[in-house]
Amino acid sequence: IGVPTLASNFIPAGVSVVLQSENGLLGMGPYPRRGQEHPDLVNAGKETVSYLPGSSIFSSSESFAMIRGKHIDLTVLGALELSSHGDLASWIIPGKTVKGMGGAMDLVSSCDNVRLRDVVCLW
Repeated sequence: IGVPTLASNFIPAGVSVVLQSENGLLGMGPYPRRGQEHPDLVNAGKETVSYLPGSSIFSSSESFAMIRGKHIDLTVLGALELSSHGDLASWIIPGKTVKGMGGAMDLVSSCDNVRLRDVVCLW
C-alpha cells in the first residue's frame, strides 16, 4: 500500500518481473487507463490494477501461504516510519479506509530481500 504500488508503472519494456499483490493476484500489471478499470480487480490498497497475460487470481490465504512459505524473491513495502538502522514501524492510520494490520510483518519476516519505501517530509 502506498509508494510501492507505483512500481508496476516503472518496469522497463523487455524486463520480465512477476508482481504479486498480497490479496491474491500474481502477474499484476500497471495501473489501468481511465475507462479500462475493473472494479473487482484491485490491489491490497483497494486501487484498481491491470493484469498481464498468464496472470493468476487466488485467495488471500493462498497468497500468504506463498509469502510465509518464502516463495517470494523480493518484497517492496511501504513504511510509515523507518529508523536510521532500518527498523520498521507499520500500522494503520486512524480514519483511513484500510482496516487492520495487513501483511507487513509477514512480508518482512518471510523474504530475504526487502526494500522499504517511505515518503519523507522535511518541515
